[in-house]
Amino acid sequence: MTATGEPTQLWFARFWTAKEAVAKAEGTGLGGQPRHFVVTEVVGDELVVSVRARTHRLRSATVRNPADLPDRVYVVTWTIDEESGQ
Repeated sequence: MTATGEPTQLWFARFWTAKEAVAKAEGTGLGGQPRHFVVTEVVGDELVVSVRARTHRLRSATVRNPADLPDRVYVVTWTIDEESGQ
């Protein structure tokens, strides 16, 4: 468990999806170098990832399967447009 009380696996998924979202926004993919994409800040559901002297703001959310399906949790992360904040 982390300081938030959430499982470590959930945080791993959040960080990984943040790196993937930034890699897509950069148009490069991870290129086998996920360590080049560094999560530098987390505040609530917002994350900041740095890569190649640039930073990206992101939001992250967890979603669950509908009640009639097996209980599973998914992490979804997307970049925030700096101009609109969305």
